Amino acid sequence: MPIASVNGTELFFEDEGRGTPLVFVPGLGGSHAMFAPQAEAFRGSHRVIRLDLRGNGRSGRLDGPIGTVIDRQCDDLAALFDRLGLDRVVLIGVSYGGAVVLRFARRHPDRLWGLVLVDTFAELRWTRPMEALIRVSSVLMLPGFFLPRPVLRASLRLFYHRWPAAMAAIPDLIDGFRPREAALQSEAMCLVDEAKHAGEIGCPSLGIVGEYSKTAVRLMERATLGIPGARLEVVPDAFDPTNLCQPEAFARRLAEFLSRLGCPGGQKMNDHDH
Repeated sequence: MPIASVNGTELFFEDEGRGTPLVFVPGLGGSHAMFAPQAEAFRGSHRVIRLDLRGNGRSGRLDGPIGTVIDRQCDDLAALFDRLGLDRVVLIGVSYGGAVVLRFARRHPDRLWGLVLVDTFAELRWTRPMEALIRVSSVLMLPGFFLPRPVLRASLRLFYHRWPAAMAAIPDLIDGFRPREAALQSEAMCLVDEAKHAGEIGCPSLGIVGEYSKTAVRLMERATLGIPGARLEVVPDAFDPTNLCQPEAFARRLAEFLSRLGCPGGQKMNDHDH
């Protein structure tokens, strides 16, 4: 079982394939399991690394203070890259993982070949009702994290029933869910304010978001707006996480981005797709 000891904790990861390293960072409470379709799609042409952040899945414990949570997870990533001999990577973060990789891009800019943000945000504004609701809900819903696993599983299946790949991933996601540490990360998420640093990101960047939520699209528009040269792709009939709701559409967009980077294995863009 691949475990790396870094910064006083242990990180679980899967490392498959050869070529340009693609590192996938999961969403709130999620694990490496949420990227199984991406591993299948890209391990034949790239080096695919999927991991569990500190406090998630099979990785080590996460504790406070809340204001240091994301910084510590970023530094864990950098230490893991050192252990694996990775100078630069294409870093892909979904939802909460997107907030982590945005912070990583600021703290460790020399480690990135490219950056992919998926269904995430750079900040939340209290002045916008739906975004204020997200912030308030992130606190009010904390008790829900501690519901029995069968109840959590059933509620997710009820919402994601229209997306087969997302439905198939639910058992693994629930099995690896750690409610106390997910709650801590949910609180840390409310402190994210990376929009003012967007102009500092110097690597090629791509945003991918599902069209199902207008609020999610607006958040991603703001998250990518200040990043020099960033491109935003909106995926039809998808919700967070888009990589599980529409894995084929996600893979196509990621492959096209890798092609623009000049990474081995990236497919050529077709003008009629844009």
